[in-house]
Amino acid sequence: MSRRLVYRKRYERPAHSSRINVLAFNPQGTFLAIGGADGYVSVLSVDSGDLLCHINARSPISSLIWSSTDDGLLFGCRNGLLVSARFDETSVRATFLYAHRDPLECLTSQPKDGNIVSGACGEVIVWKRGRNWTQEESWETLQTVPHPPMFTNQPPIVTSLNWNSDGELLVSYKWHGLICWQLSSATIIWRISMDQCETLSLSSNRSLAAAYSPHRGFEVYDLTHRRFKRAMHWAELDRSRTEKLPVVFAHGDFAVVGGSFSGRVSVWDVEQGDILFSLDHGADCPVGAIATFFQSVNDRFMVLTGTDDGRVFLWDTVPDESAQRRDDTNQIPVRAQGVIWDYLYGFRDCLMFLFLSYTLLISVREYVNWT
Repeated sequence: MSRRLVYRKRYERPAHSSRINVLAFNPQGTFLAIGGADGYVSVLSVDSGDLLCHINARSPISSLIWSSTDDGLLFGCRNGLLVSARFDETSVRATFLYAHRDPLECLTSQPKDGNIVSGACGEVIVWKRGRNWTQEESWETLQTVPHPPMFTNQPPIVTSLNWNSDGELLVSYKWHGLICWQLSSATIIWRISMDQCETLSLSSNRSLAAAYSPHRGFEVYDLTHRRFKRAMHWAELDRSRTEKLPVVFAHGDFAVVGGSFSGRVSVWDVEQGDILFSLDHGADCPVGAIATFFQSVNDRFMVLTGTDDGRVFLWDTVPDESAQRRDDTNQIPVRAQGVIWDYLYGFRDCLMFLFLSYTLLISVREYVNWT
């Protein structure tokens, strides 16, 4: 018997004065980092939603991650600035580096050695962080990833940076698809063609990629076989809208969560592409930032969303029997959904087999009688 989960809005906070661009949970799931178009980065407590610190970068925040080697934050700005920040109860310490001339749209941290990779327009640079003789943080350029071959007449524009399970760099480009780079030789290992990839994220086991395209909506790709897997059923698809929308995996990679122009965030079943449930933010309230986290201690899934008017929403799950039935509650039998569809499709296939067998039997009898 499957456990029924209930999604509910835990809290809503006015975090920034303008659009929320990026969101991230820290690795422990205790802090929320929020980057806004107003040039500020905020850090909130997950449990209470209280503000812990506020950093003014004086340029819109375009990318943000938590460091894989410490509790620090790394974020990029529209003016090409790369910022490394650490904070405690009393102070914030930050170092700044003008890493690119173009907006710094993508960041990732190398799992093994903690090297940082940044992407801006068509430029991808690998950085090494260290300490100088005064113990201040220093940055060293290790490598610049070459531009991809001209698969199209469009210029290369980086839209995401990730690492696969073999430690190879995956770079998605707006017009050039998803490319796997071997950094040691600066060569391409493989490529998946995509149609105007605006955003992309990987599943936790690095076997799937979810992407958003204004022309095709939300899609999932199989990285093991390097091919298209499934499109999500999405009624909001509007090819005239050029804004990019976020997409992330959730629920142990069984679901995909995508942004929204209308304020109704959809959560899809990865296997079937059907909407499992929706998170309603109110009418005409675009959602342009999403982050997800699984808190294993409490066995709780969390979804963090940010809107164009500067608000953040934290949604979490509780078992059905302990949930209060409220208007802002969304229910779904998360783990049973895929199994139910498997049974239905199996039943359909059995009926089809019986029908075809009966038709064949009738045809054989008529042929025998005719001869």
